Amino acid sequence: MSAIDPRELLADPAQAGAYFIDARDARALADAATELEFALARVDFSDCAGKDDALERIARALRFPDWFGGNWDALNDSVNDLSWWPAPATCC
Repeated sequence: MSAIDPRELLADPAQAGAYFIDARDARALADAATELEFALARVDFSDCAGKDDALERIARALRFPDWFGGNWDALNDSVNDLSWWPAPATCC
């Protein structure tokens, strides 16, 4: 079995989703995301104390706006409509 190039995996829209990754793969995926100029957010769920704590950790890691509602519907809205996310400036 051949190793998968993380850049190819990240660049393929058909592979989009949320995945649990082993700590051994984190550096390779982070490097690939940086090379592709993708946004990268790490959420640490160790010792997570429940739903509210999990939502707060996600909101903090992704730098959600202050108006984030702190519930599952607001999480869905925030990750599926990124109009709140500042886009890089474009030049002429």
